[in-house]
Amino acid sequence: MTPPAPLGTEAAEGRLGDLAEARPVSVAEVCVSFALAPQPNSVAQARRLLRAQLGVWAVRDDDACDAAALVLSELVTNAVVHTTSRWIICELCADSEKLRISVRDEGCGPGVPRPEHRGVDEEHGRGLLLVDAVSSAWGVHEAGPGIGRAVWAELRKTATQASQTSERTQTSERSQASERSQASRTKKVSQASQASQASQASQTKKMSQASQASQASQTSRFV
Repeated sequence: MTPPAPLGTEAAEGRLGDLAEARPVSVAEVCVSFALAPQPNSVAQARRLLRAQLGVWAVRDDDACDAAALVLSELVTNAVVHTTSRWIICELCADSEKLRISVRDEGCGPGVPRPEHRGVDEEHGRGLLLVDAVSSAWGVHEAGPGIGRAVWAELRKTATQASQTSERTQTSERSQASERSQASRTKKVSQASQASQASQASQTKKMSQASQASQASQTSRFV
């Protein structure tokens, strides 16, 4: 394995496409990097190396793997098509929750990469829009002319984490709403029961009063 060429040097000094040794960035994060030639076929090579590394990291979520492959493909394509770089360096980082993908080039293209809205019939130009759509965050680090530029993106390591959190929140809210509804129904039943008991007591009292009045009337006639 050959470590990636430093910014501003020829990547061809090493073997393009070789995965560099994993380097710890922090206690929770580990990174690997590899160098690519600025050629169209490097896009497919980058995807293969990415999926191999995701397998090493035991990333099993198909949606997360597909999103990561899409992001890397678009970033490498941008570096190949829109710069005149002599080398492209891809860096993959992972911690317990997210993946970080960074693609560095010599920054020879004009301006800073930005997402562009294209017409439905246009074949190219939607790369960063796709990156923006599937990433939780992304950005550009411009080190300066001739030094290099890096475009990076972060993705959830498990694509279902957000939906699971949302589902748990919705389930809790539904449970609370159900409890409130049940409490309201219980209160209404209790109030209806009390009203019924009060009505029955009133009717019983009236019947008793009517009975007493009838008895008094009969006694009065006998007298």
